[in-house]
Amino acid sequence: MTGGLFIVTTSIGFVKYGAAGLRYNLLQGLPATVPLYTDILLVTMQIALSMVVGASALFQDIEDKLGVPRGK
Repeated sequence: MTGGLFIVTTSIGFVKYGAAGLRYNLLQGLPATVPLYTDILLVTMQIALSMVVGASALFQDIEDKLGVPRGK
């Protein structure tokens, strides 16, 4: 998902601005528009949800190692 968003955003920027117009952080170089904010929102949500999934597995593993009982 993240790779797909990266490729789409980079491709649009490259087509619109060319190689000379691309900066290290492409999103900061684009004009403030609704599609830009939508892209930023989707990327932020994807990162936040990925962190929840990763953290959940980590904490479950720690609980197992500490002998915390599962469930109620």
